[in-house]
Amino acid sequence: KRYFDVICVSHSPRAIGWSHQVCNIPPQQPRRSFIFRSTLRAAWYVVFFETGRLYVWYNPAFSSATIGGQGYVVHCMDTVIFIGLACWASNAVYFVVAAGSVAIGLFEPRMWPDLFGVWVDAYTIRRFWGRTWHQMLRRILTPLGKATSSAFGFKRGTLESSYTQLYVAFFLSGLMHTGGDIVLSSHTSTVSRSFFSMPFFLLQAFAITLEDMFIWIAGRLNVKSNLWTRVLGYVWVAAWFGWCVPEFVKNQVRWGDNEAWRWECYGLEFSASHAGAIGIQYRGVC
Repeated sequence: KRYFDVICVSHSPRAIGWSHQVCNIPPQQPRRSFIFRSTLRAAWYVVFFETGRLYVWYNPAFSSATIGGQGYVVHCMDTVIFIGLACWASNAVYFVVAAGSVAIGLFEPRMWPDLFGVWVDAYTIRRFWGRTWHQMLRRILTPLGKATSSAFGFKRGTLESSYTQLYVAFFLSGLMHTGGDIVLSSHTSTVSRSFFSMPFFLLQAFAITLEDMFIWIAGRLNVKSNLWTRVLGYVWVAAWFGWCVPEFVKNQVRWGDNEAWRWECYGLEFSASHAGAIGIQYRGVC
């Protein structure tokens, strides 16, 4: 059992069930309810993924990298579907493995919290990245951000420390995604746009900084959080991602990410291609 635990903790990006578990993990469910709901959700995400895959396959915009040429609404819809493919595939594989492992008694439901948070929490950019989006990199990035802050001599809890950690986290996240950019651009003779992920992630840190400034000003003006401030927040988040994500997606499509998708989730590699092939390859444990 101890050897198994050691293997699991080294393959658990969010350190579920351990003292260093990352923050903002969704609550657990009863065992039977968890198995039933996870099975249904896996099937639901497979349907979403297949629908999105067919949409991308038959949409000429994705084969010619002309996303955005069909109007703003379609432009945003194309972007949501393309990004959704990664979310839906990851969730489908995750819930299949979760339901199966809990059903045979290998794990408890508490070891399989949702990969993604709830969308109603995403009324600021900070909350989107810190609560709604997956937290698979938090365990890696947080200590590095704190170490960098300490190296600069900033005290924990200060603005200097907070924003140093923020920018370090997004810089390193961009650096990790740049590896994928290089792989994509290797399919072409042009490598000048191999680092398109880095500006995208650094922009997120800048947006959060700007957002924090406006929230601070609103607080100084005695503006209280209410339904309308939440609505304004949702509009802001939608407008921000509607502006910055499409270009990120266009670069992915331009360099060939519309031809195949691959993700790894808890030791499983999920892949899909325009040819219609879908595969799951086992690569590890937990």
